[in-house]
Amino acid sequence: MSNAELKPTSPPSGFTGIDNLYVMNLAKNVDRKVALLSALDHFGVKPEAVNFVDTVHGMDLLGRLYAQPPEQASLDDHLQINALLQTEGVMAKRLYSRRQHQKLPYLTIGEIGVASSARNAFQAMLKHKDRVAMLLEDDVQFVPDFPDRLAELLPHLPENWEIVSLSWLKHPEPQPGIIVNEHFMIPYQASYYESKGIFLGLESLLISKNGAKKLAQCLFPLDMCWSFKIETLKNIGLLNFYAARQPLTRQDQTFPSGIQTQVVFY
Repeated sequence: MSNAELKPTSPPSGFTGIDNLYVMNLAKNVDRKVALLSALDHFGVKPEAVNFVDTVHGMDLLGRLYAQPPEQASLDDHLQINALLQTEGVMAKRLYSRRQHQKLPYLTIGEIGVASSARNAFQAMLKHKDRVAMLLEDDVQFVPDFPDRLAELLPHLPENWEIVSLSWLKHPEPQPGIIVNEHFMIPYQASYYESKGIFLGLESLLISKNGAKKLAQCLFPLDMCWSFKIETLKNIGLLNFYAARQPLTRQDQTFPSGIQTQVVFY
């Protein structure tokens, strides 16, 4: 469904306080869509309340290089796509991507596709004038009492919040010197937690109207993964980014990642 064809505002009745629910899903990933809709139905959220926005498949970018694109991308393909998108202003001239074991001067086509999909979602939120939107990836899994936990969390959102992650790879221990309340880890500091093998997930996000506006404006031109861009915008004081102290979701590890490729694993 293209942004021009987005359905009218239809708040998900099972998630009180959320204006609209958006899901990033490739049309070919029917199994993920079915699994997610089943999980949402369990919470009383009907399919008509779910906005499946345009999702960009990174491999489709190979159509820019080949009349008949190969099934897999080579290192040279990634470099060529980066160079091509730099000339078009989609990518910044200077690229970097922080990973645990390697520093590479390019983004994978999967990372480019995810960032493009996220921007489509932010633009849809602005079109609908959402005050509080929820953005899900299609491989999200919920805690059994997700609606109750969400309802408990929403009244405690900081006044200046713009984006909130609802997911941790594992339960974090409070960072020394950081103020922690019952609901939030404030502020989220990636370097501290990642050094301990604790990672923040982006498969479930709450986004305010102002947060959607900032992300739609600042995400492109790409110079890093969109997850790192969120953190960078927070670190320079342009984005009020929080993380729920208790995880409400996790990534379904049974589905293969759409970002990792045979060229880059992280």
